[in-house]
Amino acid sequence: MIAAADAFAEHAHAGQFRKGIQGAPAVPYIEHPRAVAAILCDEAGITDNEVIIAALLHDTLEDTLATHQQLTDLFGATVADVVYELTNDPSVTPETKKAWQVAHARDMSERACFIKIADKTANLRDILDAPPPWSIEKKIQYFEDAREVVEAMAYKHPVLMNLFADVYAQRRHPDADRCAQRSS
Repeated sequence: MIAAADAFAEHAHAGQFRKGIQGAPAVPYIEHPRAVAAILCDEAGITDNEVIIAALLHDTLEDTLATHQQLTDLFGATVADVVYELTNDPSVTPETKKAWQVAHARDMSERACFIKIADKTANLRDILDAPPPWSIEKKIQYFEDAREVVEAMAYKHPVLMNLFADVYAQRRHPDADRCAQRSS
């Protein structure tokens, strides 16, 4: 089922790319859900197949033509419902998105919280490793917004929280031209 979820997500996200360093080759979007699943499985030791499957699919309802019914039919209601929990409400305006995400985080299931923490960790790593063409202020604000969402969650896996804290701590760097850069 994990391989099927990966294939489904890869097909659903075909033609989509992540923002990254200007001038660098575009990274296929599927690499993001794979990174989230790897954080959960390889770094946090989470072995719940439904969590890993939902992690691979976590952006399909929001960013592709996939439907909740498709996910239910192919991967079961539990997975489909977790993916739905992780999907931003399309009626939320950009100005109220962060407040909605923080409020929504308080009510997420344990599985959804674990995926959201891994998702935020992966996003922060991407900002550090392949910074999108954003201002320093926008990058730092993303770090702060991610912290607020993660802190609002009712379920906090200790290893995931440490992974998030480690990458969050790297948000500032003496190099004024970049938001943050990993210390080597």
